[in-house]
Amino acid sequence: MIRALYETAAAALWVLGPDSSDERITHSLRLRFGELTHSRKLTIKYAELADDDTGLQAQEDFVAGQLEDLTQMASQAGLDARTVRKAITPGNLVIEAGQYVDELSPALTYWYWSTASSIAHAEPSTINLLADMQFIGVDVRDQPIAHVEPSAVAIWNHLDVAHKMISQAHELWNRRAAPPSNAPA
Repeated sequence: MIRALYETAAAALWVLGPDSSDERITHSLRLRFGELTHSRKLTIKYAELADDDTGLQAQEDFVAGQLEDLTQMASQAGLDARTVRKAITPGNLVIEAGQYVDELSPALTYWYWSTASSIAHAEPSTINLLADMQFIGVDVRDQPIAHVEPSAVAIWNHLDVAHKMISQAHELWNRRAAPPSNAPA
């Protein structure tokens, strides 16, 4: 769940963070491109696994139309369509978003996202790193046995980073949505 918080907050930061509106629009369109390409892959894989390609062509046509619209929007905004049609990975999204949070950094946001991702994928080495262990004895092979449970401190630290990211995204939203300072009162 924490990984989902990081990725969602990172998407908001990445779109809202740049000072240039052209860059914000480009980032937004790049996210949409990624969603569309993922949608296409999901539909193809589902059809393959279900051995049922009913609706596959309709989905392909829909995605193709959405991609054409995306290219047209980029063109109308004077943006490079090749840049817009370049997906960003979740890891790179989190890295780039980290630059917009003063209390964090690209390295820290990546580290926290990566460890949360490892836990989401049940990678034992990371789970052990983020757990409190207490030695309780040895087994019949004379191997150590430990009681392992989630570390409240590690969970708190992860939630704190997510909170910082969400708070900064909220601040950026308010700043971007505010009327220009030279607007009449």
